[in-house]
Amino acid sequence: MSEAAKSRLFNMPGFPKPVPKPRGRVQPYEVKMTPNMGMGVFATRDIKMGELVFAERPLFGGPKNINMLSLEVPGSGFLAQKLVLDEYEKLLELCVERMSEANRTGYTGLTNSHKEDGSGPLTGISRTNGYGVAEVFDGVGPKPISDDFRYAFVGNTASRINHSCLHNVVRTFDIAAFAFVFTAVLDIKAGEQIFYPYCNIEASVAVRRRQLAPYGIVCECRVCTNATPESDKFREEYRSSTVELFAQAQQVMTGKSWPTNDEFRELLIFQKAAIEEGLHAVSAYQGILGALTFAHMGRGHVAKVQELQVKMQKFAGIF
Repeated sequence: MSEAAKSRLFNMPGFPKPVPKPRGRVQPYEVKMTPNMGMGVFATRDIKMGELVFAERPLFGGPKNINMLSLEVPGSGFLAQKLVLDEYEKLLELCVERMSEANRTGYTGLTNSHKEDGSGPLTGISRTNGYGVAEVFDGVGPKPISDDFRYAFVGNTASRINHSCLHNVVRTFDIAAFAFVFTAVLDIKAGEQIFYPYCNIEASVAVRRRQLAPYGIVCECRVCTNATPESDKFREEYRSSTVELFAQAQQVMTGKSWPTNDEFRELLIFQKAAIEEGLHAVSAYQGILGALTFAHMGRGHVAKVQELQVKMQKFAGIF
């Protein structure tokens, strides 16, 4: 980590604060083998939307784009990249050697999908399993010059969460605790697998497949196997559509009569489609919740308005 990144971290108010802990004495998750995805993370009890599932400090961190390091090495692009990968592997060998036995076993047991690009085994694991962290970056400004200047970190449990476009947790990074934080964005039943998306789930199925290809993943979730041109269009326009819906719903505050019966029916159909596509687990769903709140307000449904307001508060706390 660069001196600038270290300085920013060490001067963070409250650093280093304790890693957040989930409620209860027994951890709400376990890592175990899945039928077809290798290791995975599963809920050991019911977990409510907005609840902390787990938080943990990374096993290892490094530059998100290792190829950027080759720009500092004289020579041709291929030779420079090979030299950087070889030296990075040696550095990782030292890092892994210094880990506790449990952490070393955890790290070396992770999947490696970079076996054919010149990466050493430890580097391949890092490149496969690292989560980009926006809060840690090189440079002296308040924001990185580009995504290439950010860092990526590998977690022990975090990097064992499998992908699904129908995810049920979101990830943040608590910089003061220097820890990954995974929060339930939906209710999760005991025994269900915990999923996090490795791709942009608001993109078309073709784009999602391209983004997942470097991991060697062919997603077989419901929304991938049943994708159509219509569902792709719905996803690609989803965020802007929710913004328009919310803006339209705010007419209630100006005293206008909204919605008509047809508009209310269309709003409920739109919400149902979002849930079917798993898009009720992304931040843009707040627009639908807001529109529904105003719609029920306009129709005098006091109890429903209160119910939606509680859900909106929970949702806002997650994102």
